[in-house]
Amino acid sequence: MDARWFSDPIFQSLVSKRCTTKVIDVLLQVLQQAADRTRLLNHPFTESLALLTLLRSEINVAQAALKEMQVDSEGLGRRLDWLLNRCDRVNYRSHEQVADDLAHSYQEVAATIWDLVERGKREAGTLGNDWVGTEHLLLAIIQTADACLSSILAGAGVSLEAARRAIHKVLYS
Repeated sequence: MDARWFSDPIFQSLVSKRCTTKVIDVLLQVLQQAADRTRLLNHPFTESLALLTLLRSEINVAQAALKEMQVDSEGLGRRLDWLLNRCDRVNYRSHEQVADDLAHSYQEVAATIWDLVERGKREAGTLGNDWVGTEHLLLAIIQTADACLSSILAGAGVSLEAARRAIHKVLYS
């Protein structure tokens, strides 16, 4: 995690929401890609990027749950890359349009991240946890998935109930 984030209000908010360091790292990477203008993102694609970042981050409970469900994480990652690459192919007519879209994109990403954290907090509460971990973020992503992401998840064998069962098994067995 980049040291400059420690003084950032977004980082402080994630800490105050009791997110684990792995969740904070994943979400800050997503925000960083929006801030660096690496990707133009809107609401449906933010969850896909968050899931892809989760898959590619250090070992975490969400990955263990996906493994428990016998999900091919590499195949899922390739499908998410394909979806996100479709999102990146946008034609612009002017530099002003690009600047406006990038600013709007970052705002949308931040709003979606806060929504994911709030959903993660609710999922954590249902599991009796007082922190938001990668497992709760995974459940929040599955819940808010749009039609494209839902189709990709279903094709990989991921459902909300299967994920809840796998997380319970990983955490409590």
